[in-house]
Amino acid sequence: MSGVSRTLRRCSAALALAAPLLGAAPAAAATGPITLATPGYELRMATDRLTLTTVRAGRTVLATAAVAFRFRIGADWHLAAARRLHRKAVLVRWAQAASLMPLMYASTSPTGVRDATSGEWVGYDRETVGLYPAAIATHDRLAPYIWDQVRNTVKTGDPIMRPLFFDFPEDERSYTVSDEWMLGPAVLAAPKLDEGATRDIFLPSGVWRDVGRGTVIHGPVTLKDCAAPLGITPAFVNLKANGAAKALKALHHAS
Repeated sequence: MSGVSRTLRRCSAALALAAPLLGAAPAAAATGPITLATPGYELRMATDRLTLTTVRAGRTVLATAAVAFRFRIGADWHLAAARRLHRKAVLVRWAQAASLMPLMYASTSPTGVRDATSGEWVGYDRETVGLYPAAIATHDRLAPYIWDQVRNTVKTGDPIMRPLFFDFPEDERSYTVSDEWMLGPAVLAAPKLDEGATRDIFLPSGVWRDVGRGTVIHGPVTLKDCAAPLGITPAFVNLKANGAAKALKALHHAS
């Protein structure tokens, strides 16, 4: 059986187990177009909406299908809607989420944009200008770990970015978590993708290192009201997974 066939069967089996837990599918959110495209042989994901709802919707698509699709930060610049100033929280949270994805790509400068309607240059504050490149630096440090996942994907067909149930099919809770994902077998990403400064985080079975606090946590467990202000991107490393050492080295500097 090929790696891709094995992966598809694994996902199909997991979804079949999840069906009783998920119940009826919720109505689609009004997020506007989420486009998967291959212009010039590249792979990208783009949208024309500039909201945190759009970021959440894109993350859901990618976490079920992404070997190496990139979710373009700041919408698609070729669309008029992208040539407006994003809200600070949208731009920063979008970049932070993308830093924990296989590919990171952007259409918006963290220093500002020229508004398509007025022609005026509109800039961001100093905090935004600092947080955006910090997210880029996190992704850059993760590159050796991500490259290992690329090699593994070529061999096995396993997606690099995947829902929690892919790695933890025995954890019932993993089938209903929609705002976290695994980046390879070692990194659990739980960025804040809505308003506020706290969030609940589910950790599946295993021994996890909270890279922000440096603490070790045994799962399965749900962490309530974890601090996630604008400068914090919650992420955890499965200490017993392949690649844990590389992931810890990269994410330690981001904490």
